Amino acid sequence: MESYIFWGTFLLVIVLWMAILFFVKRKKKGLSGERIEFYKKEIKKCYYSSASEKILRYDKILNHILKDFWYEWTLWEQLKKNPAVIGNIQEIWKLHKVRNQIAHELWQLSEVKLINDAKKFERELLKILEN
Repeated sequence: MESYIFWGTFLLVIVLWMAILFFVKRKKKGLSGERIEFYKKEIKKCYYSSASEKILRYDKILNHILKDFWYEWTLWEQLKKNPAVIGNIQEIWKLHKVRNQIAHELWQLSEVKLINDAKKFERELLKILEN
């Protein structure tokens, strides 16, 4: 009889644990209007920065946006999960690689390329915030 109580309790705990995980994962992912405005202001703060500084900052902003959507870890790990909030994941990957080149490489990228990539990054961030 004691083994039935033990196994019944054990199964009940497992079922409750799975139900909690299921409902936590199903929690609606989204940004409040306040958070959207916060990120838009952060993007605007970059207006007078150099193109390379903008790209570095936009990459940080993207990381925080994804964390608000419950995608944890580093940006690279977040992007590997192919977040549904990102419409053009390939473009974001390219821009993240440009960020890595700025941060880790010794050679310089052309200023024209950096300016174009900064504009693309800003557009992609605003698309995510509009969805």
